[in-house]
Amino acid sequence: MNILLETQEAVFAALDGDATLSGMINGIFDFVPQQTNFPYIMFGESSAREFSAKGTEGYSVNLKLNIFSDKKGREEVLQIMERLKSLLHEQSLTIAGFEHVSTYFTSANSERDRSGKVYSGEIIFAIKAITEE
Repeated sequence: MNILLETQEAVFAALDGDATLSGMINGIFDFVPQQTNFPYIMFGESSAREFSAKGTEGYSVNLKLNIFSDKKGREEVLQIMERLKSLLHEQSLTIAGFEHVSTYFTSANSERDRSGKVYSGEIIFAIKAITEE
């Protein structure tokens, strides 16, 4: 089992099943198809570190979600980020092959691109899981 892939799939399942979020965006992507309309979410960088405690092995995963919007101003990006936080922070995930321990919001930021036409945001979550026995 690949912890990064399984965690991404668990996060996708948690987000894709939410009607409110689905009404706010035009999709959640690992690879964004050409001609995708704004706003949308794209999986960003992720990293994993292995840890062990009291004979239990597990992983600490940092997962970044990127949000893109062509609305004027940051409001849409910030609203989507707030919805992501409400869906993932301190919520349970089903991670295949692993037992979910915790998910915490760690940071967020937003900015306008150089063209001035697209706002983006990134929100990062720390996710811990231990290997199932």
